[in-house]
Amino acid sequence: MKTFFFVLALVLTSARAETAAAATTPPAEKKPPTVILPPFEVNDVPQLSFGFSIRVMRNQATMHALGMYVERVGTGTDAERKGLKASSEILSINGKLVSEYEATFNPGSELARIFIGRKEGASVTLQVMPLTKRKPQTLTIVRRTISDEFHYKNKIGGLPSD
Repeated sequence: MKTFFFVLALVLTSARAETAAAATTPPAEKKPPTVILPPFEVNDVPQLSFGFSIRVMRNQATMHALGMYVERVGTGTDAERKGLKASSEILSINGKLVSEYEATFNPGSELARIFIGRKEGASVTLQVMPLTKRKPQTLTIVRRTISDEFHYKNKIGGLPSD
């Protein structure tokens, strides 16, 4: 009988110790579940219309552009022919200072209307400060479809369409 009492006391003491430890230990932080999306393919032409990409820096308080820079210029594009270079700072777009634009390309935004999904022959006028120059340049860039059998069958503004 004494052995039974001793085992029962040991079990109760052990259970109390675990309960006390659980009470003093903060609950483990729950991680959100991992969501795995199935792969998808976009079967559309590139949306930027003029053969160059833009990096936009914005003021988090006002959401307006602090600066815009040419990230890359496609080979054979009107932008390349007109002399647009990567790392150039864009000072104005169609005569409007970049700081006056809301820094978003969301559908319906002014930058989206200027740069995304434009038709053949559409143009944009940029005032840019090339990295190696001291004087701004004004460039009018036209959207053109380029055929180049050696690289891509069909390019829009110099960027591959597939």
